Amino acid sequence: VAAKIGHGALYLLLIALPLSGWYAASRLGVPVSFFGISLPAITERVQGAPGLIADLHEKAGTIILYLAGLHAVMAIWHQVVLRDGTLQRMSLR
Repeated sequence: VAAKIGHGALYLLLIALPLSGWYAASRLGVPVSFFGISLPAITERVQGAPGLIADLHEKAGTIILYLAGLHAVMAIWHQVVLRDGTLQRMSLR
């Protein structure tokens, strides 16, 4: 259950972070490009702080780093301590 929740959170953040970053950059008036293609602003530029979404983007960036680290630690735990063949099963896919 924990693995499914962790994977779900990682996938959710992998989608939410770029979108919230695009939004925050648009609020700041910073141009955004994706693989060399300029993306349009998705909101109007504002003076001052970009707002709540930018704050959430920053916090979610920290959370995804912790989740990725925990993900790596758990993979090592399965390989070295539990020796349950999880990494071998994953590499067969």
